[in-house]
This record gives sequence, structure tokens and C-alpha cells, in this order.
Amino acid sequence: MKRRFVLQCVVLAALPSLNIVAATAKSPASVSDLTRELMLGLSLPQNFVIAATGALLNIARRRLAVLEFSDISGFLPGTLPLLHQAAQITSAGLPSSIGEMPNLVARFGLPVDTTNSCQEFILSYLRERDGRKIAGLLRSAWRN
Repeated sequence: MKRRFVLQCVVLAALPSLNIVAATAKSPASVSDLTRELMLGLSLPQNFVIAATGALLNIARRRLAVLEFSDISGFLPGTLPLLHQAAQITSAGLPSSIGEMPNLVARFGLPVDTTNSCQEFILSYLRERDGRKIAGLLRSAWRN
């Protein structure tokens, strides 16, 4: 009886420290972190990263249900301001389909496969932050 009590105390004492480790292991996602990491990770110009991320999120906004896109914007705080900033940078409007992305990439003088690299980076960023559902929503929105 005494041994069980001691074991319960040990387990209960360890739980708070386990929760702290689990909480600090996860990094919250945000659009500003995503764009910064995308810019550094792929060595892309800042204006392009903002425009491309905004364009890819705009495609999702147009192709997904309102509630699905609200899941994305809730998981990635700062999404709506980024869409406005991206629209200002492009000044010609944001693409509404993946098929329009090569035009945006070309305006920045970047290789055509840059869109694919950006997509994969964004999906990886989300998965690393427990955003598998969000990554799945984006992947489905980005299909041609």
C-alpha cells in the first residue's frame, strides 16, 4: 500500500514537468514566421515571399469553404493582413489558381519551379507545427 502511494506521488510530481516539455517542444505558427523562414530557407527576396505566400493563401481562400479557410487563418495568425500586403506588392491582383502562379514568379525573374518549392516549404512548415490538417486543406486547394 505504501509503495503504491509513493509511486502515485512520483507520477503526479512528474506530470507538470512533462507538460512543460511538451508545451515548449511545439512552436506556434504565424504568417510572419512562415514568410521569414521561407525567405531564409529558399534564399528568396522578401517582396516575392510576401507576394507568393499571399497568392497561395488567396488561392486557398477562393477554392475552399469559408470555414475551411477560417481554420487556416486561425492557425496562421496574420493571414488577412498578409493578403492585403501581397495585393499591394503585386498591384495587378493576386492569382486565383495555381495555373496563374508562373506569371507572378516570372515578374520577379525567378525560375518556374519556385512555386513548387514554396508550396513544399509551406506544407513542411505547417506539419512541423502540428498543422497536418491545415497542410491538407492547402494541398487540396492548390490542386489544378
